[in-house]
Amino acid sequence: MPRAVSDLNELVKFALFDHARTMTGSELLYRCGLNSSVVDERCFSAMLYEFNVARTLSSKGKLALRDNLQKLSSLKRSGHSWQELFEITHYKKGEFAIRGSNGAFVSGLTKVLWFAGGHNEPMFDKFTAKAVRAKGSSQTNKAINFYHRLSSDDWGYHDVCSSILETPNLPKYFAVERLIDKLLLFRGIELDNGDHLYSRSSTKSQYFKSISEAGSLMQLAENFTRRIKDSSFAMALLK
Repeated sequence: MPRAVSDLNELVKFALFDHARTMTGSELLYRCGLNSSVVDERCFSAMLYEFNVARTLSSKGKLALRDNLQKLSSLKRSGHSWQELFEITHYKKGEFAIRGSNGAFVSGLTKVLWFAGGHNEPMFDKFTAKAVRAKGSSQTNKAINFYHRLSSDDWGYHDVCSSILETPNLPKYFAVERLIDKLLLFRGIELDNGDHLYSRSSTKSQYFKSISEAGSLMQLAENFTRRIKDSSFAMALLK
């Protein structure tokens, strides 16, 4: 492996601590509010702003997304590909027309549909795409390549998820795809900035102390690291 297992463990710790912080802070609430036959207006609006989706949509686009959220989630759960979802939301006059301010509604769709229960995959954005080395001539093509690469043998997304889920005593709020999402996010930030976020000792110490269940999460992170350190995912992540 190009980098030490200790590097992987530090990355896993940051990802797990941030997963605990955001899931218990707002994400569980958003998921309850959006994964419902009647979308909670306040949860919907708050989620759009927190995840930087609101700025990419017009008022008309937000209404179209809210009104069609469960239909779109159902399409994804029933086996429609991301390419198909991106296409039907891109049509200007289609039933699900949600176009973003810069054209196709791509990253935002992967985020909102996770909260609506439409999929159990990481969210696509510029940092997770950078971590996976996804390429494409457009955001749509890059997102399609992102999910294709993740599920390939080179990354082994489904295998690493299965390994992690075999860990005993997982927290009730735990969502393996969000942990993977955080790992990709932090790795993408590293690659973008050329800096290891977790190498800053003062930041690391203060951050870990701020989480009430720090001790149990440290142990859980070490268990995760042991399970995935030899996986295709870990090797690709730290490459």
